[in-house]
Amino acid sequence: MVYIKVSAFGGPWAILSVYRRGFAELPARNKQLFLAPLLFWLIGHKLAALVRANTKEEDGQPCLIGIPTAGTTLAQAASMASYQRRVKSPQNAEEPLISFRVMREALKTAHGTHSQWVDGDYDVRQTYWLVDNAVTSGQSIIQGRKRLHESYPAKDTPCLILVDRQQGGVERLQKEGFSRVVVAYKLLELAETFEGLGYWPKGSAKKVEEEIQAHQLA
Repeated sequence: MVYIKVSAFGGPWAILSVYRRGFAELPARNKQLFLAPLLFWLIGHKLAALVRANTKEEDGQPCLIGIPTAGTTLAQAASMASYQRRVKSPQNAEEPLISFRVMREALKTAHGTHSQWVDGDYDVRQTYWLVDNAVTSGQSIIQGRKRLHESYPAKDTPCLILVDRQQGGVERLQKEGFSRVVVAYKLLELAETFEGLGYWPKGSAKKVEEEIQAHQLA
């Protein structure tokens, strides 16, 4: 298991910065987290930095496959951030681009040319990462790996998680054989940041901590 904090595009303060600079201006009916383009830009760079930091030399090109549906968008955001970094900075021209592929929510049976879970053909030069917005029990990632291996003969399957809800899901993934579990943020860390900056009332982080402890995996 790997927990990493990187300075680029920082910790939870980045999310709060987005809220202050643009997200709060959205119409009330649209105040959903993933409707803020600036937030996605920041998260994409954060996730791309984590992939770069955890890519081995023998991996080849990282290819992100999101767990439908939120994970799909996160994989796209990280891939686009990788491209932007290479185009804007000539010194990064030799970095392998982070690509992405789409995992279906359901197999096509009645029409279409593809009947496998993941679009595209297997490429031995790539390492396939599973991406999800959060982990609670880890079941969605475990199921995602099963579906991935039905489509591709992938051996090592790292996973990238935006928020660990700290209820034992990451530890379960370890036991299930995931050798690289990379987490961007922990839930309690986010709660403490929201409270510390005055967005949540005093005592909120403590309530979140109690909720986490009350819902640990058996």
